[in-house]
Amino acid sequence: MKTLSKIALLLLAVMLTAALAGCNTTEPVGTEITVEVNARDINGEAIVLGNVTFTSENPTVLEALQQMCIARETSLEADTATGIVSKIGEYGSSTYVDEATGKKMAIGWAWSLNGTSNEDIETRSYNTVIKTGDVIDYYQFSYEAEEDVWFEQADKFEDAEGEG
Repeated sequence: MKTLSKIALLLLAVMLTAALAGCNTTEPVGTEITVEVNARDINGEAIVLGNVTFTSENPTVLEALQQMCIARETSLEADTATGIVSKIGEYGSSTYVDEATGKKMAIGWAWSLNGTSNEDIETRSYNTVIKTGDVIDYYQFSYEAEEDVWFEQADKFEDAEGEG
C-alpha cells in the first residue's frame, strides 16, 4: 500500500509540474502576418528590403517597419504617437540649402501601402492596419522647406543628435 501511495504522489507531482509549466508559456497574442517592407534612401538605395513575419493583435504599417528593423538589426527612430519616422539606419531627416538655388530644402520620410502614397491614405502609419501580403515602402524624399520654423526645428534635432 505504501508503494502505491508513493507512486500516486509521484504521478500527481509530475502532473502538477507539467500543468504549471504550461501556464508559464507566453504565446504572442493576435494574428501572424507576413508583409513585405522596403526602405530606400534618397538615392533609391536599399536600407532594408524583404518580408517580415510577426504576430500582432492590430498590425500596422509602423509596426511592420519596427519589426523589419528588429529582424534586420537596423536602428529606427520614430515617434509612435505621430507615426513620423525620422531615421532608418544611418539615414535621417535633415535640412540643407540647395547651392544652385539658395533655397532651404528638407529631406523627410514618406511611405506607401500597396502602391498608394501615405498622402492618399486618411490614416497615419501607426493606425493604418495591414494584412498578410501587403507591401509597405518607406522612402526618403526632398522638398522645399517653406516654413523657417520647421527648418529651425530640424536643425535643433540634428544638433541634439550630435551631442549624445
